[in-house]
Amino acid sequence: MNFRKKKDLSENTILITIDSKWYLENWNNHFYLNEDGDIKSRTLLFIEFKSILKNATYHHKTIKIYL
Repeated sequence: MNFRKKKDLSENTILITIDSKWYLENWNNHFYLNEDGDIKSRTLLFIEFKSILKNATYHHKTIKIYL
C-alpha cells in the first residue's frame, strides 16, 4: 500500500497525496499493511513528510488527503 505520492505540477508547485485510510488504520491489527512499503511506522511517515516539505522549501505545496 502506498501512503503518499509526490508529483511536480509545475516548476514551482508540488502535489503531495496521503491516503487517510492507510494512516488511520490500526497498524498493530494489520501487520501486512506496510509489508511492501518503505514506511513501517507513523514516526517514519512524519520523518518522510517533513523531508519532502523541507526539500521543497521554495515551492508551493498542495497537500491532498483522501479516503
